[in-house]
Amino acid sequence: MFAAIALSACSGDEIARVKSNNPSIPTTETQAARFLAQASFGGTYAQVQDVMNKGFEVWLDTELAKPWNEADSHYNWITKSGFLDAGRSSKIGTDNTLWRKLMSATDVLRQRVAYALSQIFVISIEGLGDITWRNVAAAAYMDVLEKNAFGNFADLLKAVSLSPAMGAYLNMKGSVKATGNSAPDENYAREVMQLFTIGLYQLNADGSRKLQNGKPIETYQQQDVSNLAAIFTGWYFGSADDASNLNYLRENMSHNANFFTPNDKPYLGGVIASNVSGPDALNMVMDYLANHDNVGPFIGRQLIQRLVCSNPSAAYISRVSAAFTKSVNGKRGDMKSVIKAVLLDPEARTLPTNPSALAQYGKLREPVLRLVQWARTFNAKPSDLTVKPSAANSWLGPWNIGDLSDDVTGIGQSPLRSPSVFNFYRPGYVPPQGEMSANGITAPEFQLCNEVSVARYLNFINGAIGDGRYDVKADYTGDYELAKDATALVNRYALLLAADGLSTSTQKTIADAVATQAANDDAGCLIRIKATIFLIMATTEYIIQK
Repeated sequence: MFAAIALSACSGDEIARVKSNNPSIPTTETQAARFLAQASFGGTYAQVQDVMNKGFEVWLDTELAKPWNEADSHYNWITKSGFLDAGRSSKIGTDNTLWRKLMSATDVLRQRVAYALSQIFVISIEGLGDITWRNVAAAAYMDVLEKNAFGNFADLLKAVSLSPAMGAYLNMKGSVKATGNSAPDENYAREVMQLFTIGLYQLNADGSRKLQNGKPIETYQQQDVSNLAAIFTGWYFGSADDASNLNYLRENMSHNANFFTPNDKPYLGGVIASNVSGPDALNMVMDYLANHDNVGPFIGRQLIQRLVCSNPSAAYISRVSAAFTKSVNGKRGDMKSVIKAVLLDPEARTLPTNPSALAQYGKLREPVLRLVQWARTFNAKPSDLTVKPSAANSWLGPWNIGDLSDDVTGIGQSPLRSPSVFNFYRPGYVPPQGEMSANGITAPEFQLCNEVSVARYLNFINGAIGDGRYDVKADYTGDYELAKDATALVNRYALLLAADGLSTSTQKTIADAVATQAANDDAGCLIRIKATIFLIMATTEYIIQK
């Protein structure tokens, strides 16, 4: 912070000298644009300059200090915007509010991290059939992730576990003590370990597996799943599932001791005595899991993958794990520290200089991030912010981007629309053939990549750039003057969209192509702009984020 303040009083030469000696302050627009691609969703030229002026760390501190805005929560927006009128689908409005905040909310770091968390602590609106108002439940679940994104990991884990959406999705809601031939549901007990905290195998701090006699050591056994399932009993929604009062969908589930497993209950960390209540028992288990040695590397690696690169080095993972383990206010798992460690790490801020290492660095930009980047970079907004009367089960309201999870009619991905609890892709995925397979390079997003999804993306993004997506349209008018110089236009958009990741030859090819379109009036400038955006977003150099 002090370095940023001092810069304002320095001469040009002094600023250059201070920046060159402080890696937390970008020295080029390219560095600032790369940072925004990782810490947000890319940005406008003004936002690039903001990072240049503040520096990486001050920018992060500013974003981390922004409180969660409950007044603008997904729950409040969807319940107050007219989506709950009689006769309308119980899924209407969810996609609207999710796209709304991804594309327009000002707390960009919180939005980016919450979206990353939604790919780790997965629920899907398609799996909430047990809830009448699953649109509200899904919206409230994203609020849980947003609210806890910058807090303590144990608190995040508890909030996720007691969310009505998670309770319905992974069946902890309504799971009861064993009676006769029935047993508690084991779904959440399994996934909270396998996917949300400790994973399948014991890990070193650098993410590598611990070995015993040359074999990986499992973190838990089937009996541990059954033991946790017995502890996770007696949880229900706070009130009846009806439209008269939907507050229960944004509150923690409530506990009914009549359905809680009695007697002493063993678990991974010991035994829960019979006189411990259900809520206290759950907190004990979650605290144990949150403090397990595996969580730092297991969750840290996935956050690196979601924000920076798909195949992080062991040293990078180890440094992020150390940030997770470090005590803040007497607790480990401080998410602010972890986020800063991910985004300020030397491997995040500096590209490899070795050509072979550079070729293996980066990540495939997933389709949702490409679409959101277009919207944010070019100030896409709905043409009308009101919810309009319509027939039952038809679209209503602004931000009508829709469900894009189908790879034929959409882009193969959509927020909170995963086909399973394993997300749209697995964090350990290695393509089955080719150079990445031969080198064992993890590349999760490539699970979304096939002939259909590639072709559909090109058609979809071309349509969005040209005509918008239903009511959501970009505003290109501010760049009409820039568009009169084809080279300058391509250079600016290559910076904003790809952080100057396009080769000189690619930029020249695009500039030569768009220069064939005359830009003597606004109509010609607009054609140039749209063509430039599409040609850049169609290149592999853009699609692979470095």
